[in-house]
Amino acid sequence: MICFLNALSVCSRSIYGLRSCPLLARKQIARFSVVDSSGAVDGDAGDEEGVESDFFEISEQEADLRLDKVLTNRYNGFSRNYFGELITSKKVTVDGDVLVKKAAKLKEGSKVEVTFTETNDPSVIVPSDIPINIIYEDEHILVLNKDAGMVVHPAPGNWDGTLVNALAFRYKEHFLEGHANEMRPGIVHRLDQGTSGVIIVARTPAATRNLQDQFRFRTVKKNYLAVTCRNPFSRGTVSMRVNQPIGRHSTRRTEMAIVSEENGGRTSSTVFYHIASDTSDMTSLLQVALETGRTHQIRVHLKHLRAPVLGDEVYGYETFNTRVRKHVKRPLLHAFRLEVDHPITGERLLFQAKPPSDVVRVIEESILPDFSSNLNEYLAIESTTEKIIKDG
Repeated sequence: MICFLNALSVCSRSIYGLRSCPLLARKQIARFSVVDSSGAVDGDAGDEEGVESDFFEISEQEADLRLDKVLTNRYNGFSRNYFGELITSKKVTVDGDVLVKKAAKLKEGSKVEVTFTETNDPSVIVPSDIPINIIYEDEHILVLNKDAGMVVHPAPGNWDGTLVNALAFRYKEHFLEGHANEMRPGIVHRLDQGTSGVIIVARTPAATRNLQDQFRFRTVKKNYLAVTCRNPFSRGTVSMRVNQPIGRHSTRRTEMAIVSEENGGRTSSTVFYHIASDTSDMTSLLQVALETGRTHQIRVHLKHLRAPVLGDEVYGYETFNTRVRKHVKRPLLHAFRLEVDHPITGERLLFQAKPPSDVVRVIEESILPDFSSNLNEYLAIESTTEKIIKDG
């Protein structure tokens, strides 16, 4: 049931240049029901951050070289054998066609797209003493509040400083040995580099398999906070579901877009709840429930609604981002809640991570001055789960 409060007059001013007059926050307190997924299971693995890919054209100097040698020269850190496996695994296309011959020689101007698979090669995954914010830990799982800026696993351009490097240091050689047959050791879902919040990691192969099944069959519930440019809701509307398929952008191959299923898009469903906006509807705070877990799903669906995440340099509005760049260094998206069955005991667990200071600052300066003092009220979600574990 949604109840409405009278508008609250606020005397403070926004420091972000989005509106210079006093703010009048339109507040709507809702007890949100986490949306249960429905429909056919299609192998969704719960990834919010997609597998890395890159796109380039063969230069004059690269013409007539072997394809595997071209890739090895372009991407330091991997062996020719690694790229040979990518090629034979149909992870490399040339001018839109899959090429499986490692020794193939290409012409100048040929367009090459490479999809990188993750690796747990010890030469790539170097243990690193990186601080992590632990919410919960036992012998089977680790749950943490990921900082914005941390990459989840090593990939081209981010060989160290990742969560997997931190896990390899924390659990020593037992971590990589225990996940010897996994391409993403312990990682059962991911968050974008710029997204902060709750992420769960499996410490054993048994926990990995169980958690992967939970994400695949969509029994895991995930909730996010998003600060957006503009308000995607019409007045009087407090929730909406977006069902728009998502696929790789046709020309900007590292980006995702709304793509019809006939052209390779995958079914994607997101539910958005309106918490509050400033009086001009220039900045809004939304609560988001994922029903599927496609690459960049929340960000793409909000772009589709013409209310992209504030600070999103890929899918956002440059004019908004320029105004707030002094204070906003990343997309203001935070995974604040994750509900899952313990992979061994079966106990239902609910993990919560408080929004970080950069998110809170924008919310309190531009939308809800009393956000921190009424956090539980604003983010209340109905749940039958008895065991709730919070950071801090």
